Amino acid sequence: MDIKWTTTTGTLFTTTIGVVVSQAVSATNAVQYSVISGNLPSGLSLSDNGTIVGTVGYVENSTTSTFVVRAT
Repeated sequence: MDIKWTTTTGTLFTTTIGVVVSQAVSATNAVQYSVISGNLPSGLSLSDNGTIVGTVGYVENSTTSTFVVRAT
């Protein structure tokens, strides 16, 4: 199953269950990132430097993960 990450302006990235993810998000002049609302899918985390990392585990078909990242 492919998982597509979207933002209000389009796709962040697409991956497959069991594949290692390492995807940077960025904001101008930001030094720290955190998830302030919602949740990343199971197996993924957001590092302080804005990289989403981990291995996606099981997800239901047609599942949408909605989260908000704060960059400071």
